[in-house]
Amino acid sequence: MDQNPHLCVWQNFTFDYVYDQDSSQEFVYENTAKPAVCSVFEGYNATMLAYGQTGTGKTHTMEGFKYNGNDPQRGIVPRAMEEIFRYIQMQQNQNTTFMVRASYLQIYNEVISDLLKVDRTSLAIREDKKKGVFVEGLSEWAVRSPNEIYSLM
Repeated sequence: MDQNPHLCVWQNFTFDYVYDQDSSQEFVYENTAKPAVCSVFEGYNATMLAYGQTGTGKTHTMEGFKYNGNDPQRGIVPRAMEEIFRYIQMQQNQNTTFMVRASYLQIYNEVISDLLKVDRTSLAIREDKKKGVFVEGLSEWAVRSPNEIYSLM
């Protein structure tokens, strides 16, 4: 390699944070997801994405084990839902109406599946001038509380 420097290209990567097996669900949410969730209240779009090999903890990190507002093992999704509905509750006296819709999808082996309607698989990503980027055929459910979302999931 020293004789032929073009044989390999060195790259450096930086991370915002690296979590280990001792990191709590709350710490992961507060450190990683909460700023993105709160940016939605200012009109920005946000995406939570878990990527990695099978068995590395993606589902645990995103969902946790139980859908219970008091469970310290609840993941990013339940905590984000709680954050959103807490914000809506605080805005009640502002004469503002909110519509919250829930969708839940999985991309596995390049196949998009609707996790809330199991018969919907092989969905396609589309782009529209008015709607922006969306998944065609993905179910959307109007929800009024975290508990309604827990029921869906």
